Amino acid sequence: MSHWERGSAHNPSVVNMQRVAKATGVHFEWLATGRGPMPVSQEILLDSVKAAEGLFVYDSLEVRLICALRKVSVAARVALVELSEHLSGSRC
Repeated sequence: MSHWERGSAHNPSVVNMQRVAKATGVHFEWLATGRGPMPVSQEILLDSVKAAEGLFVYDSLEVRLICALRKVSVAARVALVELSEHLSGSRC
């Protein structure tokens, strides 16, 4: 990212800017243009989690689990999913 700041490279792609915005918790519009609010509110983050990539989230515990799952490494995600499957006795 420092090469973008120095101006020694092309502008970042939209995909990379989306990733940076998501990783840093800022609005994409603010990152790309400097306009609008900078931080993404917790309410907006939870609203985006509710869809859970096309699956409906039914209660606050599911929202908490999905939020936590998205914040850990891939290896930890696998372990958490396997533990959940083991505890539930089923696999989706």
